[in-house]
Amino acid sequence: PPQDSSELQKYYIDSITVFTDLPLLEDSVVVKNDTIVQNKITIISRTDKFKPVIIPRNLYLQSGKVYKLDDYNKTLNRFGNQLGAWQRATIDFAESRTSDSLLNATVRLYPALKQNLTADLEASYNTNDILTATNLFGVGANVSLRNRNTFKRSILSTTSVRGGVELGSDFIQTTQTNLSHSISFPQTIPPYILKSYDNRRTILNFNAGYTDRRDFFTLKSLEASLGWEGAKKKHSWIIRPINIEYTILSP
Repeated sequence: PPQDSSELQKYYIDSITVFTDLPLLEDSVVVKNDTIVQNKITIISRTDKFKPVIIPRNLYLQSGKVYKLDDYNKTLNRFGNQLGAWQRATIDFAESRTSDSLLNATVRLYPALKQNLTADLEASYNTNDILTATNLFGVGANVSLRNRNTFKRSILSTTSVRGGVELGSDFIQTTQTNLSHSISFPQTIPPYILKSYDNRRTILNFNAGYTDRRDFFTLKSLEASLGWEGAKKKHSWIIRPINIEYTILSP
């Protein structure tokens, strides 16, 4: 406590207003705002991009709670960095007209691009391969589709498809394909897991692969896993209690 208590003014959060989908650049488009009140939080949206239920659960600011700089920073970091559905977030405070110790908070959120598609092309060259004792030239392509706002709940899903061939003395020496899909929920399910940690996530991974090495072997594999991630201070934790792998190797 300070020696002079008059130097410290304690504030409490009064009202909270959240704009969920503002444009980065001001536009002249006339929109009809939809207003919903949940848990004493006024949620205003221009479009139907987000489910209102995801806003209160990711706010560290709460009506009636003492204002703390840590809650302010956590809220900015949560929406601006950890949740991929938004690319920017700002928070403004104004003193309430009814009391000198109350603050009205206004949270402005700016959505990121919902989906993006990426493609990569790669090539490799191996000299004196162990199995074939010849030179091999390989080409492969990878296509990945990312959705940052699946089901309008800021759920990140990524689907990747990879294919490649390796050319040798018998023309096509190796054929390889792979399909993977991951879903990242912005909270732990059930919620009590890693409850005291920041940036908690539940991650589902699925992967299927096929490799045909001509005249040597054929490999088929399936993999699925469920886990949770969380961070606390300088440490990150990954818990993966379920990991199922199934592999068939045939000559």
